Parts: sequence; structure tokens; C-alpha cells
Amino acid sequence: MIKNILRLSFFSILGLAFLASCAKNNNTATGNNNNNNTYNPTLTATIGGSAWAPTSVSAGAVSGIVEIISKISGGTSFQVVFAYTSPGTYQLYKSTNSYIAYVNGQTSTSYMSTSGSIVVTSYSNHVMIGTFQGYCLNLSTVTDSISVTNGKFNVYVN
Repeated sequence: MIKNILRLSFFSILGLAFLASCAKNNNTATGNNNNNNTYNPTLTATIGGSAWAPTSVSAGAVSGIVEIISKISGGTSFQVVFAYTSPGTYQLYKSTNSYIAYVNGQTSTSYMSTSGSIVVTSYSNHVMIGTFQGYCLNLSTVTDSISVTNGKFNVYVN
């Protein structure tokens, strides 16, 4: 049963990744951001004991689902996805619409959260700020896992 849930989750990640790849880059904000009308989104974390320093970060929302995608070279990516309603805490184990996921592009290994939380501390003028942490299992081998700690994001959500 867990393998079926993990497979379903994996395909959900792929679907959202496909939708996100079709979306425009949301790094440009309207209003007075940085006095030059651009917004530099950030997402940082410690993944499996190593600092995550992505080369690109983007965010978007479709039908109330917020997706924050960060990438490094080689196709490795990390996602924070949740059904947003208002600032607050979103538990990762209570909903299939809220999860964190890590895909290692070098090894084609995918991990998805089984526990943890996303905390949105503020959302104003399309700028969303929050934190996250969780425990993720390998979708192919449930004996392989990674911890995600010290997660922070500051993104423009269009």
C-alpha cells in the first residue's frame, strides 16, 4: 500500500513539474521591489546534511496549490508544494496536496516527504515568506531517506 501511495505521489510530482515548466518565470514583480521592479526569490535548506544553494528559484499558484521550484545544474531539483489558504502551518503528512520533494538529476533518485511541515509566516503583495522541514523517503527504496532542515523561502507568487 505504501508503494502505491509513493507511486501516486511520484506521478503527482511529475504532473506538477510539467505544469511548472510551462509557466513563466515569476521573478518579476509589480510594485516597488528593490527599487528596480525585479524580485529575487530565494529558497535555502539543508538536504541530507548538505546546504542547498539553487541556481534558480520560481513560484506559482494554480487552483490554490502553491508550488515553489528550485534547481541546480544537472537536473537536480527541490520542490515545496502546498494547498495555500492563509498564513499558518501546513502538515506534510495530512494531505496529498502538501509535500516537499527532492529529485537528484544525476542518479534519477526521487524523494518525497512523509512527515514535516511548511509554515507560511507572511503573504502580502504576492510575496510569500516561510519555513519548512521534513523527512523524505526514496520513492523506489523506502529504506533510503533524507532529512530536510532549516528550510526557508521568500518568493513572488503570481
